[in-house]
Amino acid sequence: MYWFSKRWIKVVMIVPTLLIFSAYMVIPIGVSLYYSFTDFNGLGKARWVGLANYQALFGDADFLISLKNSMIVFIMAVCVLLPLSFFLSLLFNRAFKGNTFVKGIAFAPNIVAPVLIGLM
Repeated sequence: MYWFSKRWIKVVMIVPTLLIFSAYMVIPIGVSLYYSFTDFNGLGKARWVGLANYQALFGDADFLISLKNSMIVFIMAVCVLLPLSFFLSLLFNRAFKGNTFVKGIAFAPNIVAPVLIGLM
């Protein structure tokens, strides 16, 4: 295992991961950011419009309502679902009558849904 500690081995092992990550994450994010500043419908040439798209976006009442709703869902997920999931995991860690049944009921959707989708 000594050979794993050499610096060039670490670089050789991390470079393919960084290349794949760049190809599938960083580059598409950069391209979409560029297109957000243009008037481009997928055909023809992109025309630079600057911040006009963002001005139209934040001036739209429907977008502001959807942004508010998304923030409510995000805050509820962080403030309610996350602590509740930790509480349930602590509860499942304790021994009580019916513990195995409750664990099975809680885990059942993770098993049943993929099976049903596979059968469809």
